[in-house]
Amino acid sequence: MFCSCTQPEVKTEIIHSIRISDSNLHVVIATIAFCMGIDCSIVHRIIHLGPPESIGDYVQQIGRGERDGSDASATLIYGKHFN
Repeated sequence: MFCSCTQPEVKTEIIHSIRISDSNLHVVIATIAFCMGIDCSIVHRIIHLGPPESIGDYVQQIGRGERDGSDASATLIYGKHFN
């Protein structure tokens, strides 16, 4: 889990591991904290559980995918319980 309360050394290890193409780390469950200042080119799938604060935030967050030129996809899971 990557969130604002994650220990700095754990964040560093996650960031390091996700950048390596042959890493054993394939999924990161994260809050918006993962989007802040991290440049990771091998993100190919973004799933939001509930909508971000604004469409601008959504565009910025899904922009984490496809940075290596490969296809990426984004899914927004939304329903009446996400008010």
